Amino acid sequence: MDRNNVSSETAAEQLINREVFEKEDWTVEAQASAGEGREAIDYRVDTPEGLSFGIEVKRDLVTGYMTMRQMAEYFEQTAAYTRALDLPVFLGPVITTGTPSETYAGGTSCTALAAYNILGGRINVGTLVFFNYRYSQWKSPFWGMILRGDFFWTSNRKIRERRKFQNGFNPKKTTMVTSSGSKNIRKSLLEER
Repeated sequence: MDRNNVSSETAAEQLINREVFEKEDWTVEAQASAGEGREAIDYRVDTPEGLSFGIEVKRDLVTGYMTMRQMAEYFEQTAAYTRALDLPVFLGPVITTGTPSETYAGGTSCTALAAYNILGGRINVGTLVFFNYRYSQWKSPFWGMILRGDFFWTSNRKIRERRKFQNGFNPKKTTMVTSSGSKNIRKSLLEER
């Protein structure tokens, strides 16, 4: 299967299953309940470390072709899931040939993907990204979940080791935003839920 061809949700799901779920020791529930009277989220994931999160799959999420309008529609859906589940929710698979910072770097202007990650992270919404390039520092393609301007998780061993991630998870990002007003509050996802 071509990693760049995610022209159907089925192809996108197969890619995530083969390249992420089959390689990690996670419990994955497909078409998981998002609460009474709500549509099911594509995946609910539970890890041995006690982390839980959702993944919502969409087709054709390729950088350079995503529009703000398209991402806004997906944002509305994933935001509803994160509120219903009280878990972070990641949209994916996003396919990019860019660097990790391009998925969340802002400024006076930014891409639809960066805007989604920058703003969405503040309400516990991020993206599952396939970095399909051979950047000299990493040398081969890899996967990552972006949340609030950094990796929540990555498959890249060098990043895991250099930044002391625990089984690929960034301890600084394994939190939920529970802010109230102007107070920036983060609650650990590893605490009792």
